[in-house]
Amino acid sequence: MAEKYYWSLSQMQAVRSSTATMHEAVNDSLTQVNALIAAVEADASWVGDHKTRFLAWMDLMKQFNAKVAAEDVGGAAREAVQDFTTQLADFYADSPSMARLRSVS
Repeated sequence: MAEKYYWSLSQMQAVRSSTATMHEAVNDSLTQVNALIAAVEADASWVGDHKTRFLAWMDLMKQFNAKVAAEDVGGAAREAVQDFTTQLADFYADSPSMARLRSVS
């Protein structure tokens, strides 16, 4: 019966696993944005207002990706999830309340 009250550690491990790829994904996105900017700047068919507006939009995307990559949001999320998982496991193992809950049949 007590099992249904447990926060699923496997769910937290899944969250931790998915945050592990955040930094890599942001860096990949930044690489793609830089490649797209370079391609548009080198392509003679991109001219005038369309080129200016598109490059302005891509510059915003580049700034966003660079900021998120520099802050390593994925790393911060991984650490937070790991800390929470450790504290939760300790609570489940050591808590008198959990011991009482386990004794309920």
